Amino acid sequence: MPNQGSSRKYPCENPYTTLYMIARDKLYLRFCPCHSSMVEVTDYDNIGFDELNDIFNNNEAVCNVRRKFAEGDFLGAGCPDNCNFMAAFKVSGHFFDCPEKYADSTGRYTFSRAYLSLGPDCNIRCRYCMDTDDFDVDFGSCKEQIADFIVPFVHNGGHLDLTGGEPFLPKWGFVEKLKELAVLGNSKGSIVVFTNATLLDDEACDAMLDAPVDMVLISMDTSRPELFNYLRRGSDFEHVLRNAKTLLEKRNARGKTRPIIRIACSVLKSNALHLEETIDFYLEQGFDISLNMLFKANFSPDFCERESVDAMSVEQVQEVLCQLIRCEEKWGERLYSATLKGQLENVILQKNNLLTAILTQGGDYYAKRKPGINPEIKAAVGNAKIFVSYHKDGEILESEIMQPIHVGAALSGVTLEMLRDDTGDNISAKNDRFCELTAQYWAWKNVDADYYGFMHYRRHFAFRDIPEQPELGGVVIMQRIDDAYKNYIGLHDNEIYACLKDYDIILPTPIGTSVWGTLSNEAQFSSLENLHAVEFDLVCQVINQLHPEYSDAVEEFRSGKYAYWYNMFVMRREIFHDYSAWLFSILEAVEHKVDFTYFSEQEMRTLAFMAERLLSVYLNHLQKRKPDLAIKHLKITLLKNTEKATDVLPAFESGNVPIAV
Repeated sequence: MPNQGSSRKYPCENPYTTLYMIARDKLYLRFCPCHSSMVEVTDYDNIGFDELNDIFNNNEAVCNVRRKFAEGDFLGAGCPDNCNFMAAFKVSGHFFDCPEKYADSTGRYTFSRAYLSLGPDCNIRCRYCMDTDDFDVDFGSCKEQIADFIVPFVHNGGHLDLTGGEPFLPKWGFVEKLKELAVLGNSKGSIVVFTNATLLDDEACDAMLDAPVDMVLISMDTSRPELFNYLRRGSDFEHVLRNAKTLLEKRNARGKTRPIIRIACSVLKSNALHLEETIDFYLEQGFDISLNMLFKANFSPDFCERESVDAMSVEQVQEVLCQLIRCEEKWGERLYSATLKGQLENVILQKNNLLTAILTQGGDYYAKRKPGINPEIKAAVGNAKIFVSYHKDGEILESEIMQPIHVGAALSGVTLEMLRDDTGDNISAKNDRFCELTAQYWAWKNVDADYYGFMHYRRHFAFRDIPEQPELGGVVIMQRIDDAYKNYIGLHDNEIYACLKDYDIILPTPIGTSVWGTLSNEAQFSSLENLHAVEFDLVCQVINQLHPEYSDAVEEFRSGKYAYWYNMFVMRREIFHDYSAWLFSILEAVEHKVDFTYFSEQEMRTLAFMAERLLSVYLNHLQKRKPDLAIKHLKITLLKNTEKATDVLPAFESGNVPIAV
């Protein structure tokens, strides 16, 4: 507990008052939704308020986070900058003090506010949660017993925010729990419930009106039925609106003002330009409305990339802000817009800063930049090197940043006019096992840079936004390297510097295992021809032996459904050196344990294939340690033809006639 009389200021009071619970196959506990999970409870069939409060006070991980928070080490406590409390604390100076007041005479804390996420159990499939039709999610993983703590918690003074999935699914028995609270009467706490309103029949509406429900938030992102039904697959606009209006009418018929019935609208590209229409529609119906920007959801990164505010021009964002200001003037306090307004103003500021940098180089975001490097952006980035691996001659990418390197040079019978991976400290002679990793090892041991990156002779990062969607394997198929190709995907130093600025890591867009018809990363590896589950298990064992702090990341990857492929990335110096030391310590240990004697050529590359998976394990662990890392995802292109283009010369000194065939 902090010292009595401490004058330290804090961004929030959550570590002393609040428990955020995410119920899945395990129960994940945090202090707030932006925070990293501190505790994972595997068996929570019989967990209740007393058991949760014991964890809140005595669990070592929880106490360690609270101690760091009390000492003012908010980053060490896992508080990210994108948290609204942290942003307000830094920008406006808004703060809480004296956390001692939340402790009893024995120094124990009792959480009085709980957030319970009952998901992913849901009866509809919203596109910003799950865009694809071939996702694999265990919708039955959440154990319904976790909802049993609701009645005693709320009756005795706890304030509960309940979200899903969908809280009104029959498995939770939420309607019965509301009836029980109504029978008990005199409950000291309250409930805020988030719902898609598809299951709000008369019984559910009456139960909420009888119980201590303070607010009902109903997810409706547009007033246009066709768009609503597209975004919220499995739902129906007219049905949901009818249910919401029934609840509102029943409340008004009782002469009550509680619960507040508020429409929760996520603002995305598809609905942003008719936002004013949406606001007017729902407020005219008698609802309140709150607004928030689309955030990146777990199962639909592609949809979020297309529909988030990042996909909008600065002029479009400014138009949304103008709509919002007009609505504020018209509707006043019935429109809860402060969060969205701040988000939009921040986005405009960021986009204007980006636009300023781009205009310095010429053109708008999608236009061709002027040749040459902006010195201010280069100075901000520093010395960046992206090594492009080649094992044969072809069309070569080379610039101040892009450095071609001959991989496996020690084993090669050809000489390429470029960097070689067999100079200095190197493992070039192991290229048959390590593939492009011999370039990474060489750069790690022999090059001093501020950013280190890696591409291949036929796979490249698209440093500019391109409209094509990836095909199988997560790549966009292109024909060959020529000036048009380089201009189109931004293979110029000025584009690369602008892309790197303000980011710690550049990565490919992660690829889901479902595209291969498998249910997990482990199953996907074993399903590939000439790759074996035994080597996968061996690598996992070696990680647990050499780096036991990564054990959770290993297990999450094994059962996970997304991964980064192709050993492609760009990283800041300190991250790259840490990753390389970690990676090669594992691969070296595994190499000594594998008998390669009878392996085919493809099987010999097992270590390189495993390294692709290890990048995901490393990043999982790194992001938990450093949740404020700035990471950007880019599309990957794959070339059909990597051969050098042949110059077509005139056949004669004069009198030539061009013929197109």
